[in-house]
Amino acid sequence: MINEIRTYLKAVVKDENSNLRSIKNPVTDEMADTALEDSFFIGIENMSTELLDTSIESNINVILNIYRAGDSDSIDDYDKAYCEAIGIQANAMYKKNIDQMEYIKNVNSSGIDIETINNNDNMFKFSIQFTITVTYEHKE
Repeated sequence: MINEIRTYLKAVVKDENSNLRSIKNPVTDEMADTALEDSFFIGIENMSTELLDTSIESNINVILNIYRAGDSDSIDDYDKAYCEAIGIQANAMYKKNIDQMEYIKNVNSSGIDIETINNNDNMFKFSIQFTITVTYEHKE
């Protein structure tokens, strides 16, 4: 089911911008801006779980980090990247997309945080916080 979450979010990101590339490792401060530019990372975090009759429901916290650089018109680039992050957030929560998944039953977002990267005012990280609800059967 974790793989389904990664696959789902990767598809949502690619539908919004097919030029963004997935990075496989968590980002560190030592990574060069050029390695991060136009990339994203899906971080699977804590989860809570509840037993519902014979099925199990888990709420999994996920942070989707999107790294974008501004060029000559950094305000315009920032605005475009922010709108892109909003589009990704909206499409991830779109019920019609969720209904096509086996385990994912709901996607909520608590917001989007923005920060600059590596003290570079033209390199932005858009962090979208999701809580993804999955349901699965207990195997005896």
